[in-house]
Amino acid sequence: MNLNRFEQLAWAFGADLGRWPPAEREAALHLAASAPASAEALLAQAARLDRILNVTAPLPVPSRALRERIILAAPSARAFSLAWRWLAGAAIGATMAAACAAGLATGATVGAPALASVRLAVNADAGDEALRLLRDPPDLTEG
Repeated sequence: MNLNRFEQLAWAFGADLGRWPPAEREAALHLAASAPASAEALLAQAARLDRILNVTAPLPVPSRALRERIILAAPSARAFSLAWRWLAGAAIGATMAAACAAGLATGATVGAPALASVRLAVNADAGDEALRLLRDPPDLTEG
């Protein structure tokens, strides 16, 4: 480890080496022993930043009144859950309807020529009628 890496770690994790990544601590201790003045100066700067950020201070406990106001302002879990269930059901229904419509449209447009080719394969001896069906397939959309 060099002083640049030591400085990066000090700014990232603070002056307490116990918060540094375990893999870096041993090398940091060796560097602090070999260059104590530089390491102490860097750790002093990091300690000032820690005090400014108040990293070691315990988090304030909210008052009971604040907790109750937050809980009362939150939406109920049941209403939220019902809305999501309804939306999920509607999305599934719409997806299934779209898939059915696509299947019907595909069957209507692709099915007629495919059916004519199956008839030709079954009735190989149909002759001129089979050739006429291939050249001019019947219009199945008329009632």
